Amino acid sequence: MFSILFLRLFVTAFFVRNLEDRRFFLNELPNPLFFCSTLLIIFMRTLTPKWFVLSMLLALSAAVCAMAQDLTVSGRVISGEDQSGLPGVNVLVKGSAIGTVTDIEGNYRLTVAGTDAVLIFSSVGFATEEVNVQGRSVINITLLPDITALSEIVVVGYGTQERGIVTGAISSVNMDHVRSLPLTSVEQALQGRVPGVQVVQTGGGLPGGPVQVNIRGIGSINGETPLYVIDGIPVQEGGQNDRGYSFLNNLNPNDIESIDILKDASAAAIYGSRASGGVVLITTKRGKEGPVRVNFDAYYGSQFRGDTYDVLNAQGYATYLEELHSQPDGLIPPAFANGARPSNANVDWQNELFRSSAPIQNYNLGISGGTQNALVGIGLEYFRQDGIMVNNNFERFSLRANTDFRISKRIKVGETFLLSKTRRNPAEHQGGRRAQEHAIKQSPFVSVLDPTFLGGYGWPDVDEGQDARNPVADQFLYTREEDRYRFFGSIYADWEIVNGLTYRIIGGMDFGYQRNLTYNPEYQQVRRITAFSAINRSASQVFNPLFEQYLT
Repeated sequence: MFSILFLRLFVTAFFVRNLEDRRFFLNELPNPLFFCSTLLIIFMRTLTPKWFVLSMLLALSAAVCAMAQDLTVSGRVISGEDQSGLPGVNVLVKGSAIGTVTDIEGNYRLTVAGTDAVLIFSSVGFATEEVNVQGRSVINITLLPDITALSEIVVVGYGTQERGIVTGAISSVNMDHVRSLPLTSVEQALQGRVPGVQVVQTGGGLPGGPVQVNIRGIGSINGETPLYVIDGIPVQEGGQNDRGYSFLNNLNPNDIESIDILKDASAAAIYGSRASGGVVLITTKRGKEGPVRVNFDAYYGSQFRGDTYDVLNAQGYATYLEELHSQPDGLIPPAFANGARPSNANVDWQNELFRSSAPIQNYNLGISGGTQNALVGIGLEYFRQDGIMVNNNFERFSLRANTDFRISKRIKVGETFLLSKTRRNPAEHQGGRRAQEHAIKQSPFVSVLDPTFLGGYGWPDVDEGQDARNPVADQFLYTREEDRYRFFGSIYADWEIVNGLTYRIIGGMDFGYQRNLTYNPEYQQVRRITAFSAINRSASQVFNPLFEQYLT
């Protein structure tokens, strides 16, 4: 009896030890018949005949199932270039966490559950392969180099190169991944998608507001904006003007084919000192060979405001001032002296200034097509975004036209035109503070509308202990219009002198015109002080010609 018990414990320990390190399989036993006969002797010595038959059937069924489910697969992974073994190749059973790594000679060995398992072989620089086991215990495989990533074309200064031979620090943005997003400007397409590039919206979330882009961090005390090159035309205006407007708001993100960022000195060297803040190369869509294709896409959505600040209502505000007056050195505003209250109003200024939702919409029409000798691409867009703040919006109209003509086998000409107009009704900042600050500080006893004041908006009639303005009045009393017109245009000619040597001449221009209008009527404000009617008009323009010729 002791020998039988010892044999049972030995067999159990053998199973547990080898199952833990995944080296034990029934079909690898030196003599499976000997093992089965040993089990048979054990059961015969310990069980009655009735239970012996049943136990043997169950044991044999379990053994057959185990043999059918588990399979040992081994083999060697070699390179398709020199047929040498590949070390460090990941071998994973698809749909599970079971896997291993090839050794220094490219050999591997692992266990799969079932004969229909699929093995995934992957390694950096090689194309991933999937192989169906199909009951095989030996699987050798050859991995081929993955040339797709290395042959990707990127824009580098005066031309294009394959990514595999580029030595500078260059990053690219796949516009297909961001085309469905409600982008107001091109800079937003870079946000969170390019390492080493910081994109921060500095306009408080206003429609058409400014966006600051830093490549490789801030390079000087005042910061340096990147140089933008749009279809070969360099543009740099300090990023944004004094009213927080970026010229890139005139570009339709849907018209852009690719964006490449030159981040280090070697990549941006050809642009000189202008590229000290990095270079952003923007390439617009062009016509593609084939029948004429017409694409139209549109979206309409809503933006919702976030949480607002918890502020005192009328009762809480009055109680606060009374408690303030009860202190030894407490001073109470005249409007609240002797328990008086200026009005029965109870205004939540944040609800008055901010809408619960605001619409955003975009419509794009694209036409492209042509033959081997003539290609045409046209794009039209209308975009409008209303702000969460009342009476605040941004809209854009844009037109793009690209053509390419092959005059002969070695001569090719083409042009690019981008024309756009934007109109922005920005938030009014009075008293050197934003409207949000006025909404938080203004007394809840002040009515939004008050016909007793000239202009029809309510203001504190007497001193209430703070100098906040009526933010709603500032938004509607002041007429603010900012119109921007932008034209980017270029004409080029390519002459392939010999195979591999091309002469290009390009002439273009960047022209911008902007008009600002601010007007306010006469109205009464705090303590019925009259603000006189005023109008302010301003206009400016920018003109940057371009003429280049080079060999590539």
